[in-house]
Amino acid sequence: MYQYRWIIEKIEGYPNHNGLENVLGSVGWELEVRDTTDHSIHYIRETTKLDVSNVTAENFVDYLELDNDQVLQWVWDIINKENTEQRAKKELDDLRNPSPTQLTSLGMPWKGSCCPDGTGITPDQPV
Repeated sequence: MYQYRWIIEKIEGYPNHNGLENVLGSVGWELEVRDTTDHSIHYIRETTKLDVSNVTAENFVDYLELDNDQVLQWVWDIINKENTEQRAKKELDDLRNPSPTQLTSLGMPWKGSCCPDGTGITPDQPV
């Protein structure tokens, strides 16, 4: 089973757009997917640009009245929430079970904080 958590990391807006103040223009967000069986986690971080071309005084939501749920809904209307969650799940599954023909990041063993035998690097060792 998988759990998904959406977080808004930042918002940007136009100070003055068509006579309206602080019109939201882009949303930086993070999606965390967690496998509840083995507790592995993967993140997607992106920025979604909002279409402000049709913002009028009638449909404008004042900056001070914005809330997390409303802003996330605007993002989901653009990116498709379900598809993005499925993409995050697939990326997590691919990280845990890479194809033998898939190029995979191995890390750099010389940057590790301990040695293969489990002993730590002593302070007198050169860095």
